[in-house]
Amino acid sequence: MDRADQLYGGRYRTIDRLGAGGMAIVHRARDERLERDVAVKVLAQRFRQDMLAVRRFRREAELGARLSHPNVVAVLDAGAEPHPFIVMELVRGPHAAALAKTHDQQPLAGALRVLTQVAAGLQHTHDRGLIHGDVSPRNVLISEHDGTAKLADFGLASAVEDGVRELAGDFGGTPGYMAPEVLDGAPPSRASDLYSLAAVASLLIADPPPRVGEVLRQALSGDPTRRQASVGEFRAGLAGHQLAPARPRAVAA
Repeated sequence: MDRADQLYGGRYRTIDRLGAGGMAIVHRARDERLERDVAVKVLAQRFRQDMLAVRRFRREAELGARLSHPNVVAVLDAGAEPHPFIVMELVRGPHAAALAKTHDQQPLAGALRVLTQVAAGLQHTHDRGLIHGDVSPRNVLISEHDGTAKLADFGLASAVEDGVRELAGDFGGTPGYMAPEVLDGAPPSRASDLYSLAAVASLLIADPPPRVGEVLRQALSGDPTRRQASVGEFRAGLAGHQLAPARPRAVAA
């Protein structure tokens, strides 16, 4: 079992466990060279002899390192000693699923702020030629320091140049947030990432006003060709609601 106080790459010493997923365990760790806390994602023990899993884990680090955006969790380093690991910026704060549960879905302004930020991070991901593949509430982190929302966990990401996701194996996305075409066997795409983001939005917004509701309905279309042409267009629709002037109240005669 992976333990605390273990040194990775000769400089990252684990402090405590933050969580675990299907393939990896995430620890809070101390970068002893730069004297800062980071998150260290370690490939789970049962996958360390699986060459496909090791390859996918290494690919996750390579793809994540392509990204540099305030709304994407940054990949800082990676290595293989004593086990395959990825070092990421440490985001202290809840994920979107916990936020929605705690507050019984978010007030509209707060939810739109989170969603437009994550959409900006996802658009950056697409602009860099990547598909996230698992946009879900647990992969949206909100910093308790300044409220910045960040897209996390590129474990199912793929690059456009990869073509068919031959690294995907039997690993899928998060149930309830996968686009219908992906459930039917199609490879993830920019359009399926958009669908997943809209599904996250539906979790955060209990009763969307008409303009927001229309933006969400389009992004949640079962036909990917009927969704917005890009995440940027989806984001603009949400931001347009934020900027729209309030309707004047009727004045009694």
